[in-house]
Formats: sequence, structure tokens, C-alpha cells
Amino acid sequence: MDGFFSRMAAELRPSRSFIRRSGRLSAAVADGVWKAGQQGRLSAAVADSQVRAERRQGARGLGALRNERGSMSLLGIGMVAMFIVLAIYLFYFYTVFIEKRQAQNVADAASLAAVETIKDVYEKALEGRAFQEAERLYDGEMDARRTPSPTPTPTPTPTPSNPGGLPGATVTPTPTPTPTPKPTAPPSQRRLFADKKLYDEIVEDRMHRRSGWMEDNWMRIVKERFFADEFTASRNGELLYDTIKHESGLIGGAAKETARRNEGVAGGSLLFPSEGKPKFLLESGRTLTIDAIGIREDIPALAAAGLNSKSIPIDVSGKVPFKIHW
Repeated sequence: MDGFFSRMAAELRPSRSFIRRSGRLSAAVADGVWKAGQQGRLSAAVADSQVRAERRQGARGLGALRNERGSMSLLGIGMVAMFIVLAIYLFYFYTVFIEKRQAQNVADAASLAAVETIKDVYEKALEGRAFQEAERLYDGEMDARRTPSPTPTPTPTPTPSNPGGLPGATVTPTPTPTPTPKPTAPPSQRRLFADKKLYDEIVEDRMHRRSGWMEDNWMRIVKERFFADEFTASRNGELLYDTIKHESGLIGGAAKETARRNEGVAGGSLLFPSEGKPKFLLESGRTLTIDAIGIREDIPALAAAGLNSKSIPIDVSGKVPFKIHW
């Protein structure tokens, strides 16, 4: 505004010739007035140049401010993008961690279901073998009783038939009468039993043929020392191995159904034996699905279980491992 008024004052000042012609002022005064006008024009020009310079500097300052605002905007966008990426990564890591724990729970539950099924079918197999051994004992004892042991024939003792002792008489032997021997009882296996009551129940009472008795007493036969040669660790292991192979469909079905109830994957497998021991290694898992970022993958998990019994020794160290798939 000061520059504007200075320019207006310079334009309105009269020239030096006009002041002289007016005759009102002296020449010296007119010169002074004219010089003052010239100085005012110079001041106005200087002021105008200063204003223009200030305007240019202001424009430059605004441009710098706009550049700084643009830089801040790019920085903010970059930070927001990094935060979004970090959030997605943390969400994915947390989801995978939870799904792995869930997958392990599925595998553990499926392995327990498989072991319970194996235990049931193996006990049924042992019960069947115990019944066979009881039948063999009973049949052997009955055959021995129907065929008594032969008795030895007595040898006749010679006696003199001429008690008078006449000369020239001959002596003929006369058999001595002996009592008729009674048939001897066949040797019994009862004396070899540690549990003699078990012998009586099988042989004398035939209780092993009654419904429900074998189901409750098969373990007594397995643990009886008389049948120890039939229930060795190797034979028990062979029975377990054959039973699992024969009942593989039932075992795999139990594991598959348990995994399905726990929202696990449809497929899986069971390895037996594991590490040369009566152990099972089951593989199952869960499916990780994140629709927001388009992820779908299976997370596998392994679970181990085994059959350990102090009463029934089991040896499968020489068996070839095999897998049950479902």
C-alpha cells in the first residue's frame, strides 16, 4: 500500500516549468519542489521493486511449503502401507499357530481312537486263542481218561506139587493166585497248574464253554504258567501284527471318523510298528483357510501311541512296518 500511494503522489506532483510559470514561488523554491518530486519518484520505484522482490520470495516460500506437504503425504502413505502389511503378516502368523495346535489335537484324538480300536480287537484275538488252549487242555484230559494206562501181567511163582517127597517124583510148578489189579488213573495236568481252580473250572466243570466265562477269565489263561509257551512275547507280537492287518479297515475308519468330528482333514495314515516296538505313528491334520488373502493349505501333524502291558509281553522287533491309509 505504501508503494501505491508513493506512485500516486509522484504522478500528481507538478513539473518544474509549471511551477516557475505560475509565478507564485521563486525559482529556488520551484527547484526544491521539483527535486523533491524526483526523489519521491525514485522512492516509489525502489518501494515497488522491494514489493516485487518480497512477492517473489513469498511465492518461493509457498512453493517450498507445498513441496514439504507433498513429501509428508508420501511418507504417511508409505507408513500406512507398511502397517497394513505388518498387520496381515501378524494375522497370518497367529492363525497358522492356532491351526497347528488344532491340527495336533486332531492327530492326538485320532491316534487315541485308533489305539482303543486296536486294543479291543487284540483282546478279542487273545480271548479266541485262550479258548483254543482251554479246549485243547480239556480234550487231552478227556482222551487220557478214556484210555487208562496198561497194567503189568504178574509172573507165576513155581511151587512143589509133591509135598511127600517120594523118590523119583517130579515137581510141576503151580501158579500162585494173585489179586486182579485195578486200572491206574491217567496222569493229570492239574499238578502243573499254578491256579488249580482254573484247571478244575476248565476240565471238571467245562465252564470255558459257558457264555460270558471266557470274556471274564481269558487273562487268567494267558497268565497261567501252564500255557506260558503259547503266549510268549514273539507269539503275542505275531498275533497283534496279524490282527491289525486283518482289521485295518475298522481301525482306519475309527481314526477317520474321529478326525472328521474334530474338523480335521479327510485323509491320513497309521504306521505300525514304529521303531521296532508296539507303537503306532499316526498322521492327520487340519486345513488352513484364509479367504481374505486367498490362502488354503493343509497343516499336517503326527501323533504316537502304543500298547504297553506288563501282563502281556509283546515283541514286534522283527516285523516289517506297514501303513493303513484312509
